[in-house]
Amino acid sequence: MGRVQRLLEGFGLSAYAAAFESEGYDDLSFLLGMSGDERIGVAWAVGMSEEHAQVFVREMGSLSEHE
Repeated sequence: MGRVQRLLEGFGLSAYAAAFESEGYDDLSFLLGMSGDERIGVAWAVGMSEEHAQVFVREMGSLSEHE
């Protein structure tokens, strides 16, 4: 299991793990380096609902602040 998949599970978004991998968003360092707007783009690319996209962007932003 990859780091991105574990992270998504922690966010309650594990249903999107396969989509992240198939779209090439399986590098945690890359995701952490993105801006909030870029993460919204990722969320839409993997088919997240608006609510799930908000969770993803918020939680990733929190992680980035602690890096």
